[in-house]
Order: sequence, then structure tokens, then C-alpha cells
Amino acid sequence: MGVKGLHSYLERKLSADAYRLPLSELPRRTGSDVVVVDGMALIRRLYPMDFDWVGGGQFQALYLSVGEFVRAWSAAGLRLIVFFDGGVDEAKLSEWLSRRSRDLATCEKVAAAVSRGEAVRASSSCWVPPLYVSKWIGAAFRAHGCRVVYTAGEADRAIAAHCVGRRCAGVLGKDSDFFVLPVPLYLALDSLRERGATPSVVAYPRQAALDDEMKQNEMTSTRCGCRTES
Repeated sequence: MGVKGLHSYLERKLSADAYRLPLSELPRRTGSDVVVVDGMALIRRLYPMDFDWVGGGQFQALYLSVGEFVRAWSAAGLRLIVFFDGGVDEAKLSEWLSRRSRDLATCEKVAAAVSRGEAVRASSSCWVPPLYVSKWIGAAFRAHGCRVVYTAGEADRAIAAHCVGRRCAGVLGKDSDFFVLPVPLYLALDSLRERGATPSVVAYPRQAALDDEMKQNEMTSTRCGCRTES
């Protein structure tokens, strides 16, 4: 779930244009053809709001959406390993319960509208994905030849450990934890352009976030009239 505000803060500070890379460049830059993916972050991208979400699920369309996603990376010479949360860490349980409470309130609102015979249109404030959608997305990735892992708790640390331990190219996700965890490259999911002549993504090295933090500390020290000894 990440550090609140950190993701947007660093994206404002670090120029996306300076870190954008063609997907085909990642193996050459990193020496690895494997990208570790935060599968939970993909739900709204691969199962968008225009898919059926009231009548049970539009799973053939989901399968095709996942296939198109996988082919974009395969065409660049990259393989995907996709991780999904298998549970919730105790430290984040209260936030998880708060989010599920909001989801339940949305479901009740939709059910009431359907019972009144009203048309229900998806919007950012009135939409929830189908039940067990992470399992369906995982099955689709597996059917398209990707390795899929469900962790015992939240997947963030398992993703980072796998990426570092297996020397993978980087992590694709949208969680500020990956700015903090020691992964070589954080590939910002919202920046991904998998269509077009040259698919690309913004790839932040961890050192970039650390350098920005050091710069901010130096500026603070200067304003305070302090000096730090190296």
C-alpha cells in the first residue's frame, strides 16, 4: 500500500522524460530479460471499467487483454513473473478493512440501484471489479505462459526479494514501497505505453530516489545554516 504521498512526490521531482526507456532496452541495460510484476496493480488496467462488472464478469475479454499485455513484453525480449497478494499483513490490516468497507458500501449502492431497475454506469466512485478477479487474471497470465506466484501475505517484499535474489531487470508496479525497497529499477505502471511502434516505460533506478532525498537534505541544511561533514 506504500507510503502515502511518496509516489506522487517523487514523480513530481524526477522527470519522467529523463527515465523513459523502450522496453527492448531493458535487457541490455540490466543484463536480465525478466521483469517482476505486481499483479494486484494490474487489475484496473487489465479489467477496465467498460468491462461487465455487474453481471458476473467478462472473462474472455480479460483473457484477450492479458494476452495483448504479455505479447508487448515478449516482443521486446522480456519475460514476466507475476506476483499476487495471498493475504494481508497484520500491520496493514486496518487499512485493508477500511478499503473493503468502502467496496462493500459501493456494492450495496449498486445492488440497490439494480433492484430499482435503474441503469448502473461505471465510474471511479461507483465501480468494483468482479469477485476473485486476481485469481482470474493470474489464470490468464499462466495460460499465456507466464509464471504466477501467490504469496502468503502481501506480495511487495516477496516481489523485491525475488527481483534482487534472481537479478531480474526490475519491478513493474504502482506502489511507493518500490522506491524504498532495494530493487534495481522501478517501472512505473502508469507510465507504461505498451502499444505503438516503440513500447516504453519510465524506469526509475533506486539511486535516483536516494539522490533526490540527499539533495533535499542538503537544501534544508543550507537554509538552516548547517553543514554536514562527509
